[in-house]
Amino acid sequence: MAAVYIHIGWLIFFPMIIVSYSDTWVLPLVSGYFLCYCLMRKNEFSWWVRILAAIGFGVTASAAYFIKPSAIVGVIAIGLGEILFQFKKDPKESANSLENWGILVITILALGSSYWGFNHVVKNQNYVVYHKDRQIPAVHFISMGVSGDGGYNPKDALKMAEFKTKRQRAEYSKKVLFHRLKQKGVVGYTKFLVKKHRNNTADGTFAWVKEGHFINENPIPKGKGWAGQLRQFVYLYGKRLGDFRFWAQAWWVIWLILIAFGWRNQCRTNQVMRLTILGGFLYLLIFEGGRSRYLIQFLPAYLILASLVYDQSILFFKHVYYWANGIPKKDS
Repeated sequence: MAAVYIHIGWLIFFPMIIVSYSDTWVLPLVSGYFLCYCLMRKNEFSWWVRILAAIGFGVTASAAYFIKPSAIVGVIAIGLGEILFQFKKDPKESANSLENWGILVITILALGSSYWGFNHVVKNQNYVVYHKDRQIPAVHFISMGVSGDGGYNPKDALKMAEFKTKRQRAEYSKKVLFHRLKQKGVVGYTKFLVKKHRNNTADGTFAWVKEGHFINENPIPKGKGWAGQLRQFVYLYGKRLGDFRFWAQAWWVIWLILIAFGWRNQCRTNQVMRLTILGGFLYLLIFEGGRSRYLIQFLPAYLILASLVYDQSILFFKHVYYWANGIPKKDS
């Protein structure tokens, strides 16, 4: 039930869901591979459910990669989490080791075949003209992530158009990256990362109406029904936009607190979600970031983790309250 309320609260304060962009398009796929992961690692489910989940995991993970490559941070976290948990022997799992190995093989085959299939479709489609020689190397986005506040740099983007090959773009980006790192030094780069992380995570509205040119018309006056009232909260020139930002920020802080103080619940699923969140932080520190909109692709991990550990956080605050008021500790 807590998961329902947390997700409803998130949707109320998340108008970004209506924006047609890869950040929101990829959300069902990220949620999908998390769901499939949870299904296929449960030995209590029948073998055919786990096989279908393994296939679904491969398809959703591959599709997420093609829509937004950084969205597979959760897939990497799942793989790393499974490797780490192999060091913790569980007799129940060892009894089903053959079945688990079979699920692993099916997952790898599903990942590989779905990636090959999606890649084949992309290369042979005729809807969008695709010029492979205009690809931007990953190092360009790393270099961009060291400039300014760590966000989008239009000068860097325009510079890429001056070079004819991907190799030339990569060599130029490496040169600029090393120059910027040298200029900042160890201390300067550390301070830069602290500031960049703050920019990456501080805004609970996820940069709503702070970038782009969507919903920038004047809202309908208050006297024209509930739609007009709603527009006052979410439109750029709405009179209640400040109220929306306040409540969205408050809700963001609340479930960050739920996550932070639920650290004692360290089951495998929770640890995978924590690894996903940390991986998202690390990704945004290395590559282009500088604003909280980039966190949207990782929100399923936040929502799932908050839903799973909220009771531990509430229990922690109860114990603190009992201690501060001299009340004997209760086991509740």
